[in-house]
Order: sequence, then C-alpha cells, then structure tokens
Amino acid sequence: MNKNRILANRESSEWVVGQGVFDYGLLDVLEFMKVDLVHLLEEEGRFRGVVKCFAHSMDEAYEKIWNDPELTDDNSLEIYGRILYLFKPTLLQEHKRLKQKRLSPADSLIVIIHKMLDIIVQTPENGKGLRTLKKVIGKLFDNIKNNSKNDPLFRFSETIRIYKDCGVIGKHRLDRIDFCRAEPEKEVMQVKSMTKLEQCQGKIMEIDL
Repeated sequence: MNKNRILANRESSEWVVGQGVFDYGLLDVLEFMKVDLVHLLEEEGRFRGVVKCFAHSMDEAYEKIWNDPELTDDNSLEIYGRILYLFKPTLLQEHKRLKQKRLSPADSLIVIIHKMLDIIVQTPENGKGLRTLKKVIGKLFDNIKNNSKNDPLFRFSETIRIYKDCGVIGKHRLDRIDFCRAEPEKEVMQVKSMTKLEQCQGKIMEIDL
C-alpha cells in the first residue's frame, strides 16, 4: 500500500473505521467544502440565479443524509473531524494545483468535489441525498468551460481510496478547512545586520556583516 508520506504522518495508530463510516466522514468533509464553495462563488460574482438554487438543493440533500441522529453523535463527529484532519493537506494541494491550470478557485473546488462524490458508495440510507448532491455538482461541473476540469486527479482519488479501504483516520480532530483564505504572502526574509563591535584606536565601530 503506497501511502502519501505527509498523510502517513497524520495517521492515528488507534482509530480504524469501516468503509460505510468513512463514506459519511467524506460527506462531512464535502459539507465543509460546500460552505467554502458558496463563498468562492460569491467572490467571483457567480452566486446568483440557478446557482443559488443549486446551493439550496445541496442543503436539502444534507438534511436527508443526516436524518439519523446516530450519524451526528459526538463519536461520529470525532471520526469525521479526524478524516478532515487527515486529508486537509492533500485537499489544499489539489486545489492549488488546479488553480495553476487556470481553473478559478470555485471551479477548482467543484472539480475536487465532483471526484470525491464518485468515491462515495451509494446506500439505501444516503441514496436520495447523495443522488441530489451528484446531480447538482454534475451540473456545476458541466458548466465549467476550461478543459482542465477533466484532470483525472488520479493520485488524489487513489489516496482517498487507500485510506478508505484500510479505515485509517487522522490522529487529531479538525473542525474546518479554509479554501477561501488567500495564500499568505511569502514572508520577506529580513536578514538583520549582525553587528560586530571592534575597537579601533580606542573607538567602538559598528560593522555590518
């Protein structure tokens, strides 16, 4: 099993969950991503008309998905938060990579969500809500004109499948992921001049190295 090195360092050595639970964890991650998607669409001036209706449909879909109280009890939320913690680096990395292929921030997120929905198994319990999510994201995906949307995201999807198959989750819980925050500017390294004091002819002179 060829694991991502960064994610391997974020694994819990104590928690292992079934694939069904893992799928609900992925759905929880997607709900966080949906919130950021709305913000990005607003920033790009695209959150209007039918797109607003799509967002409302996604909210309704999640109401159907979380209709069982056991899916949102404290233990379940702990697991979902650990799955988010595990995948945060690769999610942000893929988002950045897709933006470099000239997809907008919102469209980059749509492409990632579209791929993740393909990995989640439909069951009688999540079926109706999951079908709605796939339909809505499918329409948003189809509306993207840039052919970079067809990036296979092979490494990304394979990484998720590997962890889903073995049931390993993160060693900490995370309650948010931020795709909206602008990438921080690289800090300009201000090398402070080191001062060497030398005595020359009885006087102190400051020399910048």
